[in-house]
Amino acid sequence: MSETSARVDATPWRPSRQPSLPGGAPLESGPPPQSGPLPSNPLLTTVPEPTPLVSGTPVPQPPEPAIGPVLQITSEDRIPLPLDPYMNSMDELKTLALAQLAQAGACMRALGFTRWKDGTVRNWDEHSFLEFDFYEYLDPEKVRAEGYPRRKSDPDPMARIRTAPDRAATADERGAFSGSAERTESGRTIPPGGCDGQAHAEVYGDMKLPVDVRSLSADSKTRAMMDSRVKAAVARWRDCTAKDGLNYSDPFIVLERTRQASGDGPTSEEEKRVAGIDATCQKDVNLTGIYKTVQIAIQKIQVAENHDKLTESRAIFAERVKAARALLEKE
Repeated sequence: MSETSARVDATPWRPSRQPSLPGGAPLESGPPPQSGPLPSNPLLTTVPEPTPLVSGTPVPQPPEPAIGPVLQITSEDRIPLPLDPYMNSMDELKTLALAQLAQAGACMRALGFTRWKDGTVRNWDEHSFLEFDFYEYLDPEKVRAEGYPRRKSDPDPMARIRTAPDRAATADERGAFSGSAERTESGRTIPPGGCDGQAHAEVYGDMKLPVDVRSLSADSKTRAMMDSRVKAAVARWRDCTAKDGLNYSDPFIVLERTRQASGDGPTSEEEKRVAGIDATCQKDVNLTGIYKTVQIAIQKIQVAENHDKLTESRAIFAERVKAARALLEKE
C-alpha cells in the first residue's frame, strides 16, 4: 500500500452512504478487505437465505430458469454474460465518483475550508471498484502452489485524487460536507445536503434509470447461488471436501476463512493445502460451470423482460459519464 492510500485509509469518519447509483442501488463491486476501512460484505461470512420477508410474509421467488447444456469451465477466463452489453463499467463508476469528489471539494473551499483536500472524506476506497462474483474458477495446481488468489486493489482512483489528504476532517468540515449543519462556524450558509449532496446533484442531475443493470446483475448472482442445481453441486462439493477433513458449508466461506489466516503476508502451507482440496472438489463437481450456466439463464430472462429499459438506461448513464468527464477536465 502506498503512503498516500495508507494515510487516506486512516481517516476515521466517512459519510454513511456507501457508493451508490441514484435511487440507492449499491455499486456492485468486490468486497473490501477485512482489514480495510469499509465494512465487510456480509456475504463473506454467511450464505443468504431465499426467504425475504415483507410484513412477516415470505416474498414469492421467481421460478428457476430452464437451462441447456451445462458449461464445463476449466480456466480463469471470464465468461461473457447476457447483461454485459448494458453494463455500467467500473471505470465509468470511478469517473462519476471522482467528479462528485472534485465538485464537493470545490464547494468546501468556497465555504472557506482552505485546508480541504479532495478525498479527505469519501465513501469509497481502492477496493470499491473491483468486479466480484461467487464461485469463480480456481485452478487446483495454482492454488496448491500459491494459495487462494488475493483480490488486488485498484490504485487508479486514489492516484486520480489530485492532492492526497493527510488528516481527518474537523467537526466543522464534516457538518459542511454532509449537510448535518446549516452554517459553518464562520457563519457561511451550507447548501442543503451539504457539499457532498450538492456535488451529487451536479454530477448525477435528475438521472432516473428505468432499470438498474447492476441491481439486475447482483440479483442474478444471488438467485443463481440459491438455485437448487447449484445447491446440489455445493452439497457434492461438501461431500468431496469432507473426505479430506474439511467441514465447511460453502466454498465461499472456506475461501474467506482460510485466506484471512495469511492476510497480506506469506501464504501458509495450511492455506495451500485447504485451497488445493477446495479447488479440486470444485472442479470435480463443475461448480463454477453449473453456477455460470444458471446465472446466464437468469440474465437471458432479465434481458428479455427489460430490453428497452436496459437500452434506455445505458444511454442515460453514458450521458452522465460524459458530463462527469467534462467536469473533471475543467479541474
